[in-house]
Amino acid sequence: MLRALVGCALALFVATSAAAQPARMPVQLQRTGTDEVGNALTFRVRDEIGRSGQLREATTSDGFALVVHLVTMDPDDMSRQTVYSLVINLRSAERDEYYFTTFVGVCGANQTAVCGARIYQNIGSVLEQVRQLANTPRASRPNT
Repeated sequence: MLRALVGCALALFVATSAAAQPARMPVQLQRTGTDEVGNALTFRVRDEIGRSGQLREATTSDGFALVVHLVTMDPDDMSRQTVYSLVINLRSAERDEYYFTTFVGVCGANQTAVCGARIYQNIGSVLEQVRQLANTPRASRPNT
């Protein structure tokens, strides 16, 4: 099934525009949490995606996309930091989600810009892996 998904990635994201630039990958950011630092971190991640030349915020009409599940919580209820879990899935055009990778971290209230940039880099790393898989000849792909 992952091979079919990578095939979709090939069709959607290896295709280039007239300016020979890769299409911007849709990203759906889903956040769970109510803590203040987590709110600020989510804002920073959305901002990084919005300024990106490689990613764009997904719309409801997008089928294939990276789905980023961001869960945050304040470990001591003092609004000094957030602990976060980041799960990145690939969503097929049929709206099925497939696990790709996960990250965890801690972010201080005064470090949300740095943490947001780090999360954006993690998402960008996944995008590069998807593009590499899409460009790998079928016979050379790992059994997944």
